[in-house]
Amino acid sequence: RPGLAGGAALLLLAAGLLAQLELGLGAPDTWWLRHYHKTAALLAVGSGAAMAWRLWAARRAALSQRQVEWLLAALTVPALALLAAQVLWGDETGVFDIQPVELAKLVLAGLTAHCLALRLGWSTDAAMMPGLRARWLRLVAPALLFLALLGCALVQVDDYSPLILLVLWAGAMAFAYALAAGRRGGAALLAGLALAASATVPALQAADPASLPASFYGERFQVWREPARHPHTGQQLLQGGAAVAAGGWFGADGMLGLSTLGRDAGQAMAIPAVQDDFAPSFFLNRHGLLAGLLLWGLQAAVLAGLVGAAVR
Repeated sequence: RPGLAGGAALLLLAAGLLAQLELGLGAPDTWWLRHYHKTAALLAVGSGAAMAWRLWAARRAALSQRQVEWLLAALTVPALALLAAQVLWGDETGVFDIQPVELAKLVLAGLTAHCLALRLGWSTDAAMMPGLRARWLRLVAPALLFLALLGCALVQVDDYSPLILLVLWAGAMAFAYALAAGRRGGAALLAGLALAASATVPALQAADPASLPASFYGERFQVWREPARHPHTGQQLLQGGAAVAAGGWFGADGMLGLSTLGRDAGQAMAIPAVQDDFAPSFFLNRHGLLAGLLLWGLQAAVLAGLVGAAVR
């Protein structure tokens, strides 16, 4: 059984796929459907491979540690190759119409899970033996090396947004490990650091624009702070906010978007790059804040399921 986290993740996957289909159908050009086609194709290949793997694994003994590590290595090589291709021929939007960082996140999650599983499998006596730090370093070295290479690749293509997500992910992994290992003090410390970090957001928003660095990302941050003062570059934020406001609680049609399924998306399609970072604006415009809260609840259920599994 998939459990709470697995069930909620499947619902989120279905909602995302349907949202991409709706985005393609609501656009004036059928070219937009390629985003849905690509996701659907990857989902079909991935789910088929996962099912084939499950059927194959059910007929034989569990994989040994060496076999698992070879499997992780087989996933790591193409992930690093795609990151290198992005550095050489791509930009912050990806390369060959794909985002290598997404595969890299999957590989990093697998490496980290394997390292933590080995660590939690230590007996109490083994954990008390000399050389604990050296053994810890050998365990986490593959994940740390991959994380360093991923960070270097993202810096090379000036794509810093995933780095922030990776910091959040690393904190979540550390928090889950602290709970699983029974280190309540460490978990409390990480929770306190997260609260302290969240308090810096309003402080940054209230900061003097002159104190921000004169760089590309410094300018982008200023646009985020006050989009109305940057009417050209701030259009994405302004139009995205207007689309969310027009959607209200129950969508632009007042029926959670049910009456406009498959129809023209209207002003939401005018948002620059709406298919990327501003897809939530499209969704909230069509289906309203109530539907957004339901999706947020599913995301919270995924996290709650993962934390529950860590506690058990």
